[in-house]
Amino acid sequence: MNTSVVVRDAPPHLALPPQPQPLAATLPTFVPPQLPSPPPTCHTQMSTKLDIPVLSGILNASNVNVWLNLCQDSFEVHVAVNSSTLKPSIQVVLAGIKMEAPAAKSWWNENREELKALTTWEDFVKKVKDHFVLENWKMDALAQFYGISQGSSSFMDYAARLQEACNTLSSGGTGFTISDSVFKNHLLFFSHPILALCMRFIPSFDYPKTRVDGLIALMSSTWDSMVAERVIRPPLSTTLLNIPKPPRHLFCSLNVSAVPSNKLVDVTIAEKPLSRLGGSSTALVTVQGMRLTVWLLHLLDLLQQFLERTKTALSRMGIS
Repeated sequence: MNTSVVVRDAPPHLALPPQPQPLAATLPTFVPPQLPSPPPTCHTQMSTKLDIPVLSGILNASNVNVWLNLCQDSFEVHVAVNSSTLKPSIQVVLAGIKMEAPAAKSWWNENREELKALTTWEDFVKKVKDHFVLENWKMDALAQFYGISQGSSSFMDYAARLQEACNTLSSGGTGFTISDSVFKNHLLFFSHPILALCMRFIPSFDYPKTRVDGLIALMSSTWDSMVAERVIRPPLSTTLLNIPKPPRHLFCSLNVSAVPSNKLVDVTIAEKPLSRLGGSSTALVTVQGMRLTVWLLHLLDLLQQFLERTKTALSRMGIS
């Protein structure tokens, strides 16, 4: 008996569903996005920028030393960015064209060929210091530091002058650098006598542990409080431009011949020179002598403060 089974095609309405395909064959191929490449001129723009500071203003030891140090820093940054060194002649030229102070520009124009022939940057630094920095500048700067006192100036002006002198000595080396303790001592004990006295009697004031910036802030606030409470007279910078004008009624021109002798105002010794201005027939006499005297004393005091400030400014510029 034949038991074989014949398999026939199924009718269309009984067709088998399609078999699922493998997952890897159905997923699309992932293509990573292409990142944009940096513009080729980015590194070139950075490499061509070399910021050399300008030498201007007063050509003292502080400004010249700071300028030379900033030039050296600019060259080091250029080397770090571009991985290439600058020739000494290029460094000298780049520094020379930035000498905009009149004396420095004249010196560069007169000696540019000789300076461009130098073999190292250190030789150029030595040439600049030999010409613009006095040989004993360290002793002069040290004397200037210890000669600073507050006087009639404001506290912040005094602190700024002291900090500038300290910065000048920072490149002086061993024996000339001002430590924080020395700076604090000078700042406190050469300030206004009343301010120094008030600072010493503040209960919570721990002087040994106070930093320089903290001491400046504390003394500045104490000074402002004393000025506001009129314990200390305001400094010259706030009163010089507001010098009171003498009232017009303080003076009067009198005709001596027209005034009876028993009505003449007595002229004091201090006022006699003023009476000579009117000649023999007219005398300039004061009506309120005491008010005039107070005003004159106030004006003389302001002028004295102005002369002190002018002397200090001239000494800072090296003019005796």
